[in-house]
Formats: sequence, structure tokens, C-alpha cells
Amino acid sequence: MKIIFEAEHNNMSVKLYETQTNSMNMGRMVGIKDCTIITFPYTYKYSDYHSFKNSQEFLMSLLAKKLRGKRNAQSYARKIAKHAKMLDIPVEAHELFIETAMQDYLSDEYVLLPVFANSNVDIASPVLSKKPMSGYISKQVGWAYVARSEVKDKDERLDDFTRNFLKRTIERELEELNALISGRDYYASFEIGGVKYNLPIIYADKASAIGMVKAYFERISKNQEILEILTFDTAVEYYNYSENLFASNIANIPEEFKSTSESNAK
Repeated sequence: MKIIFEAEHNNMSVKLYETQTNSMNMGRMVGIKDCTIITFPYTYKYSDYHSFKNSQEFLMSLLAKKLRGKRNAQSYARKIAKHAKMLDIPVEAHELFIETAMQDYLSDEYVLLPVFANSNVDIASPVLSKKPMSGYISKQVGWAYVARSEVKDKDERLDDFTRNFLKRTIERELEELNALISGRDYYASFEIGGVKYNLPIIYADKASAIGMVKAYFERISKNQEILEILTFDTAVEYYNYSENLFASNIANIPEEFKSTSESNAK
């Protein structure tokens, strides 16, 4: 265990510790799952359980749900393939074209992001991310998604705020998964006037863990009543990192935070 960040302000101080735990290789078996992660082939460390053989089979299953039937999904896929030929797209690019078209068509029902595995000689397990990482050998190995029906009522659309929120939710869950696989986690200890407070364990990469604690400490130094919650508040910390970016919390975020976050994102 070692201190990787510390700060002081008046009668307050914070220390962030990095630890090694026995959670190594537990992966998706640990923690709250706020999105679905699918990797090929299925590996319990990285993926929620599924029986899909490849990416196209998985996307076809989502299409079948949206189009209310496997035959309708197959008909739509054939139309995309025919369109690719009409556009003289090289054969080797057909699969990518079809997947991209499917992803666009599904975007009103799902927030769907690719999952890449990034590896090099210095790490024991691949690092998962939503895009290739510089300095690594990267390969897309699956998808992560949240369905509109999980966070919105039947007739509600996926507005820009919700979409951005869910993308960040998926990113944080990939960070947490990477931390679990590596057996690395963090926890913060606050001291105010000689009284110590400990925050819940943080599963994330080092930069995110430091960012979360730094932003939280800055807010507590201005308003110590936040300590009564002893957690990271989703709405307040939305753009300054958050431990609890849960999709199920979207409906509970006050409108003033939504409008502020949307304007900051532009």
C-alpha cells in the first residue's frame, strides 16, 4: 500500500492509497454492472455471459429485438450488403461497412461502444478501452452497451445528455473492470480537525482515481456537509469524475445539473 496523492487545506487533509487486492481475475463476477459487456470469445473475466460466436451475430440479435424478428433483421442486413456492392466498396471493407450501418441504425435504441483489448510486453493482462490506445497493440474484441429501455420510458428518446452520461458510464465500467483484473484498487482517507473519514474503495485507473479524489476534496473544502454522504455524488461530480456513474441514476439528476453539463460539453 502506498500514497499516490495527498493535499491539505486549512484543517483538512486527504490521502489516496493504492493497494493490491485478491480480486485479481474476478472481472465481471465482482461489483455492480451498469452496462453489458460482450467480448469474443466469451471470457468470464471480461464479458457478461453470452453465446454469440462473433460481432455480427451479436449485432444481428440487437437488430432482431428492434425489428421484432430474426427474419426482419436478416432482411435489413441483406439490404446493407446490397448497398455496399452498389457503392463499389472493396470486399475486404464490407464487414466493417455492415457493422457501422447496423450500429448507426441501432443508435436510437442503444448506446453502443466498441471494446478494444490493448496489450504490450509490459502488462500481464490486456487493458480494455473504447478506442485503440497509443503505444499498444490494439484489437476490437467486442462491444459494451446500455439499452434505452433500461433508462428511459417507452416513448422517451435518448437525448444528448443521457447519451453522453451513458457513454461515460461505460468508460467508467471499463476502468473498473481493468482495475479488478489487475488486482489494483484505491481508497481515500480524509481528516478534518483530527477526525478521519474513509471513502469507499475506488476501482479505476490511477489518473481517474486521483482526478476523482482531487475534485471531491476541492468541493469538500468549500462545503464540509458533503462529507455526510461519504460517497461521490453523481450530479455534482459528473464533469469532475464520479464513483457512482450509474445508468439507473439518470432520472434522479436535477435539471439544473443536466443543463449545466450539456452546456459544458459543447
